[in-house]
Amino acid sequence: MQRRSILLITALLLLAVSSSAQNTQNLENLAWEKLAAGDADGAIADFTRVIDRLTRIDKPKATSEAFAPSSPLGEGVRVVEPAAASAFLGRGRAYVTKRQLNEATSDFDRAIAVAPAEPGGYFLRATVRLSLKQHRPAMEDYDRAIKLDHRHAPSFAGRGMTKLELGDAKGALADYDRAIALDPQNAMLYAHRADARRELRNADGSWADYERALKLQPDLALAFRGRGAWWLQVGEPVKAIEDLDRAIKLDPTDERAYLARGMAHLRIGDKVAGEKDLAESLRLGPHLAAEIAAGRKKLEDWTGKS
Repeated sequence: MQRRSILLITALLLLAVSSSAQNTQNLENLAWEKLAAGDADGAIADFTRVIDRLTRIDKPKATSEAFAPSSPLGEGVRVVEPAAASAFLGRGRAYVTKRQLNEATSDFDRAIAVAPAEPGGYFLRATVRLSLKQHRPAMEDYDRAIKLDHRHAPSFAGRGMTKLELGDAKGALADYDRAIALDPQNAMLYAHRADARRELRNADGSWADYERALKLQPDLALAFRGRGAWWLQVGEPVKAIEDLDRAIKLDPTDERAYLARGMAHLRIGDKVAGEKDLAESLRLGPHLAAEIAAGRKKLEDWTGKS
């Protein structure tokens, strides 16, 4: 009789654990749905509830590395289920949409601590670091993600973007080639590769990639911005303005589109429109000050020779 009671209690406990796990999974699914719908605050609240269920706080033990104060999980935080990594990634992505990048990075650190063999945490942390212009740490994270998954196209693309910003257009082109081979229907990859080809003065290849990107995704602001810069590079500022107008209409927060359009307006002698665009570019991206100054100098040199 006693053995039957123990078996019954054990069965009930297993059922309770299974039910709890299912409820937790349902809550995480709801959090992802909220994030996809643009409800970042709701997603953060739900992901936090999932994390609370999958982690436990204990008193730190000096003899155990799991409770080291420097742990990215926080002092005394212990993971009960590896599934917590997914919730940390989700909450981190929600923080990114709110531009709370420190909080996002902390959650990506935690996801990596929980699941160091998964590429997703490294990729997402690298993307935040790239947005903060932390190029070397971003490169290291993209490298880790690629080492863990040689078919992770987003990491090849991210590493390509990092190399391009560091002035390594050839290296960027190689990474974009690999990303496109893995994901040939991704319009953004063609737009990024076109940018690398434009930097390498491969006008025909760059044009072909912009066209391919827009064929795959006709409303891709990135491709219109890049093609506008292409027109400016080949000496067609009016056509450049047409494409850049489209880019800005699709994405009014693209500081580089304003920069290129500002230069195009100055190129045709419209100083008022040009200065307005450059001011907006600088407001949206203060880090572009040196690039704007270099563009002005290049325009002055061109004007002096014409």
